[in-house]
Amino acid sequence: MAEKEADTSKLCQPANQESQREKRIEIKMLSIRDKLEQILKDRDSIRWKLEGLKESDRGFRFGVIDRKKKLDLLQQSLDKLSFANRAYQDRRSIRSTTMEKETHYHKTAAEFQNATWKEELGCREKTLERDQGMPETRFFYC
Repeated sequence: MAEKEADTSKLCQPANQESQREKRIEIKMLSIRDKLEQILKDRDSIRWKLEGLKESDRGFRFGVIDRKKKLDLLQQSLDKLSFANRAYQDRRSIRSTTMEKETHYHKTAAEFQNATWKEELGCREKTLERDQGMPETRFFYC
């Protein structure tokens, strides 16, 4: 019987070794599966973070575009106001220049008229002095 036990123990040893080998393989497979699951979780979390960053980037871009449109509208309004202000200032300067020209024209016209009146008056005086002897003459000679 001892022989049979020795034979069975020899037979059991390879089975034991195989079962231990299978257990080690299972343990390695479990550890590999755990590592794989951890890697997949990390990958998913990174993917979600990237998608969140993409959404925030898209929101940022739309925000920038929206702000740029608002600033463009404000710039157009400013340009219109600046144009109107410049036109008003130009009109004022034109008016002041026109007023200066008009004043100069009236002054010159008044001086000319005054000079003409003085000449005419002098001419009349000369004519009166010449024609004192002829009372019927009604024409003025210069």
